[in-house]
Amino acid sequence: MSGNDSIPDELIEIRNRIDEIDQGIIELLHERFKVTHEVGLLKAKRELSSQDVRREEQKLEALGALSESHKLEPTLVRELFRRIMEEVVRNHERIKTKS
Repeated sequence: MSGNDSIPDELIEIRNRIDEIDQGIIELLHERFKVTHEVGLLKAKRELSSQDVRREEQKLEALGALSESHKLEPTLVRELFRRIMEEVVRNHERIKTKS
């Protein structure tokens, strides 16, 4: 197709579905960070470490297996969640310094 051709309605519909899914992912990520904020407050109150390496490894292993069962690339899923967990730990550190 050239740049002058219109975008097929079917493609627009599929892209709209993708946009809706992306919005849902962002909303779930927001919810996840709200919950992990609660964890950070509890850890700060109890003077616990911001990072639980054992829990993270268990979680990444489980997410890798779950991704395989959904025919997703486990390495990609683990890397995405590893990045999310790094941000959570940074957030927990910020909470500790404010306490």
